[in-house]
Amino acid sequence: MSKRKVPGSVRLSKFVPSGATAVSVLKALASPVGNPKAPTCKTFPELIPTSFVADVPKPTSGPISSWYGYVQNYVRIAGVAMTQFCLPYASKTDAGRFFFRGYNTDVWSPWKEITTSAISDRAMKNIGDDLDLEEALLNICRMEFKHFTFKDDETQTPRRGVISQQIETIDPEYVKEIGGILHLDQTPMLLDALAAIKALTIRVRVLEEQGATKVSVQ
Repeated sequence: MSKRKVPGSVRLSKFVPSGATAVSVLKALASPVGNPKAPTCKTFPELIPTSFVADVPKPTSGPISSWYGYVQNYVRIAGVAMTQFCLPYASKTDAGRFFFRGYNTDVWSPWKEITTSAISDRAMKNIGDDLDLEEALLNICRMEFKHFTFKDDETQTPRRGVISQQIETIDPEYVKEIGGILHLDQTPMLLDALAAIKALTIRVRVLEEQGATKVSVQ
């Protein structure tokens, strides 16, 4: 059977030398900006991967303070419009996280993280003691809820919610810093909310039982 050649496909041997490492393969697949040998992506019209950079400096080039990993640029209009994807180096805590931001004319948008499903399998955890439900309830009670609009929202759509800096004082696990901006970590917030509901449910049951006992005595 003859091998079918896919239109727009690129032979890796043309760009990747024998004995190449994984990182050098990735670099060859998407060379730095300005390299005429970089193969182009034909999946999306006018959307071309232009650079795959390894070992990005930690302080300024990544979305998180512990940044170390890879950056992929997709350019639609050279020097005008670009989307940038970032993946931390695949080891330890930040492995599997995926960030992106866009560039339009003269300004970058803030970094955003693509949310994935939270791992909860017991096989992946060092399980400790039980959570104090009353502590979770107290955390929820201490949250300040505000009306607000986003400064860069052209429509100034009214919104409501919490402020990262305020809930960080309650529990630092409620927030995470991405690109110098505090984002909500919704998993611990959701689980504390569920724990608070359970705490209130227990209180209600106790009151109902006390009420039933008083009625039976009378």
